[in-house]
Formats: sequence, structure tokens, C-alpha cells
Amino acid sequence: MQTMKWYRNLRISAKLTIGFLTIAFIAVIIGAVGLINLIRMNEADTRLYESNTLGINYASEAAIYYQEARFNAIKLFTEQNQSGQKKLIDNINDSMKSAGSFLEMYGNLKKSEEDLNLFSELKSSWNTYQVLLSNFLEYFQNGNLEKANELAFGEMYLVSLDLQKDFDDTIAYNVESGAERANSNSQLAINSIILLSIVILIGVVVAVLLGIFISKLISRPIKKLVDASNQIALGDTEVNVIAETKDEIGDLMSAFGRMIENIRDQVLVVEKIADGDMTIDVIVHSDKDLLGQKLHEMVVKNNEVLSNIKVASDQVAAGAQQISDTSMSLSQGATEQASSVEELSASIIEISEQVKLTAGNAQSASVQSMQTGEKVEDGNRQLRGLIEAIENISIKSTEIEKIIKTIDDIAFQTNILALNAAVEAARAGAAGKGFAVVADEVRNLAGKAAEAANNTTQLIEETIQAVGKGTSLAGNTAKAMEEVVQNTAKVAELVDGIADASNAQASAISQITTGIEQISTVVQSNSATSEESAATAEELSGQAQMLNHQISKFRLSRTVEEVNFQQKTEKHSDVTDLSMGDKASGFALLGKY
Repeated sequence: MQTMKWYRNLRISAKLTIGFLTIAFIAVIIGAVGLINLIRMNEADTRLYESNTLGINYASEAAIYYQEARFNAIKLFTEQNQSGQKKLIDNINDSMKSAGSFLEMYGNLKKSEEDLNLFSELKSSWNTYQVLLSNFLEYFQNGNLEKANELAFGEMYLVSLDLQKDFDDTIAYNVESGAERANSNSQLAINSIILLSIVILIGVVVAVLLGIFISKLISRPIKKLVDASNQIALGDTEVNVIAETKDEIGDLMSAFGRMIENIRDQVLVVEKIADGDMTIDVIVHSDKDLLGQKLHEMVVKNNEVLSNIKVASDQVAAGAQQISDTSMSLSQGATEQASSVEELSASIIEISEQVKLTAGNAQSASVQSMQTGEKVEDGNRQLRGLIEAIENISIKSTEIEKIIKTIDDIAFQTNILALNAAVEAARAGAAGKGFAVVADEVRNLAGKAAEAANNTTQLIEETIQAVGKGTSLAGNTAKAMEEVVQNTAKVAELVDGIADASNAQASAISQITTGIEQISTVVQSNSATSEESAATAEELSGQAQMLNHQISKFRLSRTVEEVNFQQKTEKHSDVTDLSMGDKASGFALLGKY
């Protein structure tokens, strides 16, 4: 472990950087091994493809085209049509040309010595077969079918067998060679996987061990700090923390040790305060030492508060007796106030009954006024109906006058006719005597009708005059009735106002009565409270004495603030006495009223 001390004393960032660089270096090694193996596998696959796969493909394609040429050559003997023969010959030439192209491409591939020998034999048979095929086609095209047949099934057939065997040997060699290379590539891949797995495993083991080592370097001291923190959280300050390294955690442990020392000092101060010693001096380590500052403030304020409490307890004992005397005076004044309030309440109740009676009478008068107004309104409506009837009579009389005038005109015309009839009867002589008598009678009737019409006209005019006077009188009467209705409504409204005001007064007086009763209750409660205050003041005096006894258990340092507080308390006591006296005299004065 001593050899790694330099690493233990490094800063945490440096430790982590070294760890990450180590893991990165392992990753680089793993990547390099994998990359090298991938390059080797790629080269092997390329050789397999270029030397064997392409070789098989080129040789197979050449063999296929060669077989097509042979087939078309044999087919020439069965084809009778010249155009068909020409087409077969073209196909033979194309097939041989394609086969030759594939053989040329095969020859350009990289080959082993054995492959070169096989290809040399294949090339020799191919050239021979090309020459024989060319002769065969020449014989056939010249019409020398016998020689063509002899060549095709003789020498050309034997060469084709050798050529087919050479094709088969070449393809078989490439297949076997490809299989061997494929097995070799598979073994290379397996070896690469094993090697890469070993390297990865070593890298993982190294990374895990390095991580565990670094984590322990960091976690062990942190765990010690956590244990110490838990002990401090449980109130145990007898904890020692020693820095073992010079990194950030070592600095943290050193600072934690200093913090524990400060806590011990502050715990000692708290113990002294708990024992009642307020003379202890609290050390404030810095401006940021909030706990030390607050402990110092607590000691100072406890000194001040406890001193003030001691002085205040004496003042409370003295003031309790004054409160007791004042409470008795308040109780006596409250009793006198209660009797005065009861008399006032009885008077207000009697006034309330009178107001309620007045409100009832006003309400009855309001009802009667409303009923009278309704009757007057009804009479006014009937009078308006009478006026309308008189106006209708006046209108009808005017119409009758027109009718009578018409009758008078008819009588006048009838009289004229009777005169004309008499004149005509006189002209007729004896023959018109009877007609003259009738004319006289008609003239007499017309005169009587005119007289009757004049008399009726005179009566109707007198009637119209009488109706006009009646209409005028009825209109005046209607106006008077309307004024009566309006005045009756005003009277009803005033009576209602009186009734509402009386009810409001009754309600207000009821509220006053309730308030007086509440005042009476409060006064009686004040009397009881004053007696209770006297008893409480005596008990408060006993509590003040007990408080003085408790304060005597503390060791205090008297300060100038105590004297100032005592002077302020005396002034406050004088003001309190004056206020309590004013309240007592105020309650007594209220009792008189």
C-alpha cells in the first residue's frame, strides 16, 4: 500500500482522470485487436471472392455458353430452313464469343500453380475445339454435309469430351479451394473472436478492479464521515476524525474534525447554560459562526430577560395589591350602576307600550282613511258616468231638433202642394170641388204639423239649455270629488307615515331596552369580574414570589439594562394606577346616570 501512497494523495479529479485514461487505453487495445482481426478477415474474404467465387462463376458461365454452342451445332443437322440454319450459326458464334470472354476473365484472376496448370489444359482444349468448330461450320455452309457430319461426330466429339472434362476439373478445383479458404476464414473468425473476448475480459477485469480500487479510496473515508455524522446527529460529540490522505476528502475530514471541536465547545456552553450559569463567555470563531453568535446572543438576552423578570416579578407583586383594591372599588360602582340601569329599563318599557298603542291607533286611522278614499273614488266614477249620460242626451236632443226641422220643411212643402191643388181645383170648376176639399184638409194638417214641430223645437231647446246647466254642475261636482279623493289620499299617506314612525320608535325603543338589558348584564359581569380580579391579584402575588425563588437559581451578571428596565417599569406602574383610577371613577359616574 505504501507504493500507492502517491496515488492516494492525488486529488479526486486526478484519480478519476487516471482511471478513465486507463479504461480508455484498454478500450483502445480492444478496438485495435478487433480492427486488426476485421482487416485480416476482410482480406481473406476478398481472396475467397476474387480467386474462387469469381473463378467458379467465370468457368461455369464459359461452360454454359460452350454447351449452348455444342447444342446449336448438333441442331444444325435437323434444321432444314436456311434462315433457321443462319440463326443457329449466329447463336453458335455468339456463344463461343461469350465463352471466350469468360475464359479470358478467368485467366486474369490470381491463381495458384495447380490452377494455372488446369487452366493451361483448358485453354489448349478450347483452342482446339474452336478450330474444329470453325472447320465444321465452313463444311456445313459449303454444303459438304458428309465431312461436317464426320468431323462433328468424330474428332470434334472427342475434343469436346476433353474440353468438358477440363471445365469440370477447373470448377471442381475452385470449389474445393473455396471450401478450404472458407474453412480457413471461419477459423480466423473464431480465433479473432476468442482473442477479442480474452482482451475484452482482461479489460473488464482491469476496469472493475480499478473502479473498485478508486471507489474504495473515495468511499472509505466518506463512510467514516457518515458514521461520525450519524454519531453527532445522535448527540455524541466524542468523535475523532483523522485525515489519512491529502486529497479533497482529506481536506473534508480535517474540516470535519475542526467542526467537531467547535461543536464540543458550543456543547460545553449549552451545558453551562442548562446548569443556570449565565456568566459563561461564548467564543465566536468567525462572522459566519451563526450558532456561536446566537449562543452569545442567547446568554446576553437570558441575562437581560432573567434580570428583567426578577425586577418585573417585584413590580407584579406590588401591582397585584393595587389591582385588588381597585377591583373592589369597581365592584361597588358596578352594583350602583346595576340598580340605576334597572330603573331606566322599567321607564323605557313603559314608553315602549305607549308608543306601540299610538302606532296601533295610527294604523286603524290609516285603514279608515283608505276605505273613505275608496268610497269617494267610487262616487266620483258614478258622477263621471252621469256626466257622460247627460252629454249623450244633449247630443240626441240636437239630432231630434234636426229631425223636427225636417218635419217643418215637409209641412211647408205640403202646404204649398195643397195651395197648388186648390188652385187647380178652382180651375176645374165643378169637377174639382171634391179635390179642393181634400186640398183644404191637407193644408190644415200641414199647418197643425208645422205648429206641433215649432212647439217640439221650443221644448227641445229648453231641454238642451237645462242639460247644459246640469253638465256644468256635474263637472264642478266631479272636480270637487277629485279634490276630495286627493286630500283623502294625502291624509291616508300622512296617517301611514305616523304609523310607520310609531312602529320605528317602538322598534328603536325595543332595541334600547335590549341594550339596557345588555348593559345591565355587563355591569353585573363587571362586578363579578372585579371580585375575581381581586382574588386573581392575590394569586398573582403568590406566583410572583415563586418566580423570584426560581430566578434566584440562575447566576446572573447585572447590567445597565436592568436599571433602565426598572425605571421604565416604575413609570408604567404609575400610569397604570392612574388609568385604573380613571376607569373606576368613570364607572361610578355611569352608575349615577
